[in-house]
Amino acid sequence: MRAIKITKNEAGQRLDKMLSKYLNLAGKSFLYKMMRKKNIVLNGKKCDGSEKLAEGDEVKLFLAEEQLTNFQRCGFRRYRRKNWILFMKMNTFFLSISHPACCLRKQRIPMSLWWNM
Repeated sequence: MRAIKITKNEAGQRLDKMLSKYLNLAGKSFLYKMMRKKNIVLNGKKCDGSEKLAEGDEVKLFLAEEQLTNFQRCGFRRYRRKNWILFMKMNTFFLSISHPACCLRKQRIPMSLWWNM
């Protein structure tokens, strides 16, 4: 079970919109099904997703912790430069270089490019 306290940043938006931002890999149909089955409740009561959130509201998710982590994309950032893309996840860097199909030779990438973003 995970409880989410609504702050002033989330206040004023619909519940289903906030849940789709929080569980960004979960589909809308899954979220609505969990609300129908009372696995997602707002202030201890059943909700249908159309409620407007107010500051101080509490959303409780009665889902397995493994399921919650599978539906969340955490800490993944993408930086784009001229012809290469640098992905960062949890302080680990992945580099993807986009180039024309005719250019198949390997090149060394200086470390200064990694840190001069």
